[in-house]
Amino acid sequence: MNDIRAIALRDADRDFGLRSLFSLAGAGDGAQVIVCVGDTGLEHLPLDFAALEVWARATGVPKAGPGAVLGVAVYGDLAVSGWIINAERDSGPFLWVRGDVRAGGFATAGSEVRVEGALEVARTFAGVRGRTVVGGDTGVLAAPVREEALRPVRPRRRPVSWGLVRTR
Repeated sequence: MNDIRAIALRDADRDFGLRSLFSLAGAGDGAQVIVCVGDTGLEHLPLDFAALEVWARATGVPKAGPGAVLGVAVYGDLAVSGWIINAERDSGPFLWVRGDVRAGGFATAGSEVRVEGALEVARTFAGVRGRTVVGGDTGVLAAPVREEALRPVRPRRRPVSWGLVRTR
């Protein structure tokens, strides 16, 4: 496992400007952000608040204090062999990746996701209420999403729908 640890939101915001990227207005400075430095490979990544806390403890991610974990910041590429999944309908931890994301599956119901590079999903991308912003190319096998849930920074060649989706 790469360098993965939790740091205080105030430090993550100072280093990465997270408050300008995500809806964190009500979050206290003592809240935690899991930071992955360098290219990171994971089996799965839960983006539900309670599940992310359990995942962090189970994988031995050291926390910087007692605050709740609000999100994950990856300073590099992220490869997840299983699912990146958020089932909380109205919210969820954020995910910010400075590089590319490759995942087996990707589903968000309320999380905010920002991928600076490309997003490649081997199976299904599903988005309901959350917001996923992708700065590079996007490729998925099947994509049942609400139109506003996936926002490629570059214009799409074809609309998001069931079937193979590629954007450039």
